[in-house]
Amino acid sequence: MSAWQRQLTVPQFTVVSGLLVIALGTLLLATPLCSGPSVDLWEALFTATSAITVTGLSSIDVGKELTFFGQLVLAVLIITGGLGWRVTSDITTQGFRRQRGRRRLSLHSRLVLRTTFLLIVCGAGGLALTEWLNQGEVFSGMAWTERWLTVLFESVTARTAGFTTIPLSLETITESGLLLMMALMFIGASPGGTGGGIKTTTVAALMAATRSTLRGRDAVVIRNRTIADKVVLRAVGITVGSLLFILAMALLISIASNLNGQDPFTFMEMLFTCVSAFATVGLDLGVTSELSHFGQAVLMVGMFVGRLGILLLLSAIWEAMTHEQFHMHRQNRIGYPSEDLYV
Repeated sequence: MSAWQRQLTVPQFTVVSGLLVIALGTLLLATPLCSGPSVDLWEALFTATSAITVTGLSSIDVGKELTFFGQLVLAVLIITGGLGWRVTSDITTQGFRRQRGRRRLSLHSRLVLRTTFLLIVCGAGGLALTEWLNQGEVFSGMAWTERWLTVLFESVTARTAGFTTIPLSLETITESGLLLMMALMFIGASPGGTGGGIKTTTVAALMAATRSTLRGRDAVVIRNRTIADKVVLRAVGITVGSLLFILAMALLISIASNLNGQDPFTFMEMLFTCVSAFATVGLDLGVTSELSHFGQAVLMVGMFVGRLGILLLLSAIWEAMTHEQFHMHRQNRIGYPSEDLYV
């Protein structure tokens, strides 16, 4: 670790490292290797900043004005922004070296990196499978290299980046492809990152809990480390709460459309829009601009809750209704008898 890194606090290191990555991405995107002559330094800066913050706003058409290499620099800035400051700090300061027979990367960092890699690979492979087998219109006329770059880019951007190199609609993407993209959007980025979703570690904890259950273990174990029960319960709460909230959003928008006598969209399109809003992705099938004010209000609430965090919101509402914040310490000392429940 260099001297300047040791002198920085965690917030300072996060800001400095973020600015350095943005600067490097800007310089790369501005080169002829990554973009066409119409992309100037300012547009490269805007695009790089949007990618590292996983916002999805762009002043250029990334599918037409960025080269193959430019889109790769962008499938990398998005991933870096989604990993989170804990992982990037861990990688920068610790590296992948071993010390005294132990990996220097924390369990959190290793889990985030592995889950992110698997999601990217499985997402790209899944989109290739759904679109190529079903002969999706979006791939017609594309070369093989362009097809693989497209599915790779969409697999990354679906996890809360919001960029797209292809037009998204039921005419260009199959319903199975849209369902896969919804799953990627729902999972989202990693804790401490700039993306939304329920987070990669939440899914990893649930998968580990499922594996432990199938193996008959009483504890959740990941890479020879026992995961605390409260972490698993939090993962379950986040996932279930998020699913119910998204379904409620889709139900309200669907009911409002039927009451107004307007039903221009399928439920798949409305559900895709709700997941995109809750996960703060920004991908749209043309639904948002055509919704009524009530429907757009539902999406606004979904965006706010998705960014705030479903458990934080539900906890605040529960405490306001029951005044449990005044009795929390006393209740924590109370023990209850245990009993088995068959599930």
